[in-house]
Amino acid sequence: MWLGGMPAVVDTWLAHKDSSLCQRIQDRIIKTYIDDFQKYAKAHQVEHVGHVFSSIPKQLGKKFKYISVDPDAKTYPIKQALHLLNKAGITYQCFHTAAQSYPLGAEVDEKKFKVFFFDIGIAHRILGLDLAEWVTHPMEVELFGFSAEQLVAQELISYSEPSQKGELYYWHNESATSNAEVDFITIHNKRIIPVEVKSKIKGEMKSLNVFLSKHPKSPYGIKISEGMFGKHDHLREIPLYGVKNI
Repeated sequence: MWLGGMPAVVDTWLAHKDSSLCQRIQDRIIKTYIDDFQKYAKAHQVEHVGHVFSSIPKQLGKKFKYISVDPDAKTYPIKQALHLLNKAGITYQCFHTAAQSYPLGAEVDEKKFKVFFFDIGIAHRILGLDLAEWVTHPMEVELFGFSAEQLVAQELISYSEPSQKGELYYWHNESATSNAEVDFITIHNKRIIPVEVKSKIKGEMKSLNVFLSKHPKSPYGIKISEGMFGKHDHLREIPLYGVKNI
């Protein structure tokens, strides 16, 4: 979560234990991607692809808004730019689903989605996060909660079917009396399981409880946090380092 998973960055850390050197490698990787946009995107798309690439880390964990990418641009070219990044495996869309039946993709709302990056370390570097500062004050990082969601998104993708591109889903209930959102929805033995990600050990589980009350076929929910493994009634707890246990 701190360093990211790009092989060159990890190798540099193992060889030198120098965070500033790792950041220079990350900067080089980011520049390579931006340079590649000019090779693979059409001339009129390059600027939009670059804007989307830089905007996604700023929108982690939030419903993605085209207007947040470039207030002066039309929606269509931004949408096309995001499509190119998805196709290249640089970004992954997490779609809203009603989550009432399996498969989850049958009940998606394609107008509502979040977007996650291909590597948490690169996302942090685009945001200007200093690795050395994280080591001394990790819990003071403002975006830690969204970073935890990014980490879980990457884990869920990595444990999905290798022959297919990973799919991500979330659930959001918007009404006059209740506004609840569950970070991820997953499938276990063809049962729909809600997953809440918390940046700290403690945290209210109102949204997950709302989901379970509206989805009687879901037997339990999962909480992922800095806590330990545990089971409590309709809740399973998994630490951030143990996401694969889903």
